[in-house]
Amino acid sequence: MINKRLGDILEFQRGFDLPSQKRIKGSYPIISSSGITDYHNEWKLNNENVITGRYGTIGEIFYYNGKCWALNTTLFVKDFKDNYIKYIYYLLKIVLKKEYGDNKSAVPGVNRNDLHDLIIPYINNNNLQKEIVKPLIAIDNKINLNNTINAELEHLAKTLYNYWFFQFDFPNAKGKPFRASGGKMEYSDVLKREIPKGWEVKRIKDICRIKSGYPFSSESYVNKGKYRLVTIKNVQEDGVNLNVDSFIDVIPENMLDYCLLQPGDILMSLTGNVGRIGLMYDDNCLLNQRVAVIKPFSDDVNEYCYFLLKNEYIRSTIDNLASGSSQANLSPIDTENILLPFNLNVVNNFNAKVSPIVQQIVAFKRENKELIELRDFLLPLLMNGQVRVNNTIKNDHK
Repeated sequence: MINKRLGDILEFQRGFDLPSQKRIKGSYPIISSSGITDYHNEWKLNNENVITGRYGTIGEIFYYNGKCWALNTTLFVKDFKDNYIKYIYYLLKIVLKKEYGDNKSAVPGVNRNDLHDLIIPYINNNNLQKEIVKPLIAIDNKINLNNTINAELEHLAKTLYNYWFFQFDFPNAKGKPFRASGGKMEYSDVLKREIPKGWEVKRIKDICRIKSGYPFSSESYVNKGKYRLVTIKNVQEDGVNLNVDSFIDVIPENMLDYCLLQPGDILMSLTGNVGRIGLMYDDNCLLNQRVAVIKPFSDDVNEYCYFLLKNEYIRSTIDNLASGSSQANLSPIDTENILLPFNLNVVNNFNAKVSPIVQQIVAFKRENKELIELRDFLLPLLMNGQVRVNNTIKNDHK
């Protein structure tokens, strides 16, 4: 292991401008300083990419293999200089954690030239680089597998929701698709479309409440405390990311009923890319303002509320309700007044089917949390040579 200037190992480049008003929904992820925060119909980078934030969330490292757009709030590795890309990814995790530590949220910005001038410990052996990061890759592969399974489970449940509550092909008394089997429909003057005969028209607020978080002041933040503070940037397009910058020690007493989050709670973003929905999977977290928690009036409709709010029609309706010139803002009151067809028996049947799916999703998210903790424990030990993986590595060190 030798000490070397970071700029001799790799080259950073600033990400690309893409104002929100110029974004067109597509399949290519937009990676900001907080990770994947949106999707666009064009891309700037391809293949294996290593990206870090230069403004906003400082010090986080993101690996993405495929076409994506690195936003102007990031730096991406333009040239890996023949190093093993995954080694560079894990090396930067160590370098930036050491450089910014727990004070990364207070850093106003990162200059790529300053990063290039850092002197860091480095292994100049491509084969050894691959061996060192093997255990880390194995853990990350398991995390990615869990995420893939979760995505498939969500897709399955979302498809079921669409069949039952938009196409109205929920099972009838004989187990046949209701509408496709000739079930009776009637026109709703309120919704301006046909719904199953006998169904009610309800507002979202008749089923659940949408409660905005508490306006914690920056004076309340501590570097490390009992409670993690979940802010707007933690609710991303692919769910809730609990890698937070701010912590709180004391909960406001009048906010205990919703400010203290629980695994399985549903969160919604109210600012920026409004209407993003995610599931909580850990405890000891507090909800900040401009993020809302969904509080169903009954546990029997919890999973229904989750997939209701993730439905594309509802998301589109929410987008139209948002206001604001510089960035979109969503009113919980306006959202609660969205109208929808409702039948409690069908909702209960849906909940019974998808509840095990949601429980499995939360379980995989919790497992990923434990895997991330294990990976982050091993990361410095492996990268600094304190732990050796196998005999091959030992021989290479001799």
